[in-house]
Amino acid sequence: MKYFYLVFLFLFYLNAQSQYYLDFHFKSKEIKGGIIVKNENDTYFATSQEIEGNFPTPPSSLFLMFSYLMVSDTFPEYISSKKYAWDGVNRFFFNEKRELWNKNTNLTEAFLSKNDWFFQEMLRQIPSDVIKEKLHEIEYTHAKWNEDIPYYWQFGGMLATPEQTLSFLKKLVNLELPFSQESHKRLLHLIKINEENGRRLYGMEAYTIYQGERVEWFVGFYEKGDQRYYFSIRTYFSIEKPWDNSYSQQKYIILSEVFDSLDLL
Repeated sequence: MKYFYLVFLFLFYLNAQSQYYLDFHFKSKEIKGGIIVKNENDTYFATSQEIEGNFPTPPSSLFLMFSYLMVSDTFPEYISSKKYAWDGVNRFFFNEKRELWNKNTNLTEAFLSKNDWFFQEMLRQIPSDVIKEKLHEIEYTHAKWNEDIPYYWQFGGMLATPEQTLSFLKKLVNLELPFSQESHKRLLHLIKINEENGRRLYGMEAYTIYQGERVEWFVGFYEKGDQRYYFSIRTYFSIEKPWDNSYSQQKYIILSEVFDSLDLL
């Protein structure tokens, strides 16, 4: 009876009680953040706060899903057979050396390691107008950026909202993006996390520093039988606070608690 009541309650995303309940998962851990869950009909199933879906931050590595599709269709030779030559420069991500970035790499390897320099080099070889046209067509990100900023998807040169990201994911699942069907399917395979007992989890994690905070994303969709639920969760941590790697796990814990509350697990 308890779970039935919660499911009924969360059907109305503007209901203040439901928002308060989901906010509790963040506040009880003293974490700033927000979450939205949408069903296959593109209606809210649950949300922690009204503004979460339309609040923009840098998409960070989430943008590499779009980039993967662009590169896959434009330079198919790099999908697996051909490797792009590393220029010998050792690269770091927020002072952390990325060994997998510092070698020759193909598209599949670059996506799995979230290799920013590879995608920057590939996207530079595609006319900006072509990229902008695709972004406008699928309504993903603000479709504008400062090309003078290296890795503009990381540092505020480009912004995206959870709504835009979840719309992108839904079009990806339904093979509706302006890219080849083969590229859609390969990307879906790459973001698949787990499948067990008729349950499937797809998702991607990302994080960056923006306006004095470390912004952690986890977006994706969860399938249980013939039901599918899209989700986006973001957590925020002040960069003035000493960092503990366990903080990154909080978004997964909160997401699990919310899905458990909705009796979806």
